[in-house]
Amino acid sequence: MMNGNKPSVYVETTIVSYLAARPSRDALLGAHQAITHDWWALRANYALHSSQLVQNESDAGNAEQVAKRKDLIAVCSFLEITEQDLATAQALLTAVALPHKARADAVHIAVAARHKMVYLLTWNCKHIANPMTQRKMYAVLEKLGLELPYLITPEQLLEMENGD
Repeated sequence: MMNGNKPSVYVETTIVSYLAARPSRDALLGAHQAITHDWWALRANYALHSSQLVQNESDAGNAEQVAKRKDLIAVCSFLEITEQDLATAQALLTAVALPHKARADAVHIAVAARHKMVYLLTWNCKHIANPMTQRKMYAVLEKLGLELPYLITPEQLLEMENGD
């Protein structure tokens, strides 16, 4: 879905978590946080969307971090989660053989697909932005008349912004 000339982005929970977190001492995680901040600085180039599920997931933990995540999510338009999305998520879980704990990840994908998001932005490369499972996800969604959004990290989206 395009909002004017802006591509639509479903902002998944890891994005606001990385933005709100204290800088990590772990080199890779710290780099991911920095990249996420770099992408966030360009967010005006995109129509940002999220869902109540992201809000619910963001409500856990340290009160200061929860408040930061809520402020970050507030810039997003919220997409409705329907029974259809929950059924689509279950179909994704079954087809891709994801563990039950990945149910929320499948819901993010289902919501983004039904709302025709161009991108689903995430650092979850185990259950969401995993090239090994995307073909199966694509097939499930195609049978349901839906399109799989680009499941992408901020690093990949930044590279596209920079023409790399």
